[in-house]
Amino acid sequence: MTEQENREKVIKGLKCCQECDGYTCRNLCPYHDRNESENQATCTCRLAHDALALLKAQEPRLVTEADFKNADPYGYLPVWVEDKYDNEIICDCITKYAITEPDEDYHYRYWTSRPTDEQRENVKWDAQEQRDYEAAVEMAEYCERYEPTYNADDGSM
Repeated sequence: MTEQENREKVIKGLKCCQECDGYTCRNLCPYHDRNESENQATCTCRLAHDALALLKAQEPRLVTEADFKNADPYGYLPVWVEDKYDNEIICDCITKYAITEPDEDYHYRYWTSRPTDEQRENVKWDAQEQRDYEAAVEMAEYCERYEPTYNADDGSM
C-alpha cells in the first residue's frame, strides 16, 4: 500500500469513528474485519496504529536519497535548509546532488519540514562529528569509573 493509499485509509477510518454508529463501523470502516466478530476497540486500535505511523513520518528529519522519490519531474525537492554558521533556516528546493555530493566546506543540513530548536540540537552535523561526540562521552564515562579522582583541596587522590 502506498503512503497516499494509507493516508486515505486512515482518513476514512477516522470519519467512520466520528460517525460512530454500528452500520458505518461494520460496513464502511476499512479497519473493521467483516469476517470476524470483533468489537469496536480492536478496530480503533488498528486505526490508531496506522494514524500514529503517519504522524511520525511527518516529523522533521534530515532528508535522505529515498526522499527524492517524491521530487517534482525536474528532480527538485522542497526542503528546509539550515546553515551551520549563521543558524538560519530557510525554505528552498534542492536536487539529489546536494545530498550525494556536498561541498567540501559542508555547512548545510536539509530537513523534510521545519525542525524545532530541540530537534536541531539533538542531531549532529555529520557522521564524524557524531563519532567524536560518542567517543568523548565514552572517555568521560571511563574516566569516571576507572580514574582516581584528584582532590584539589588537600592534594589527595
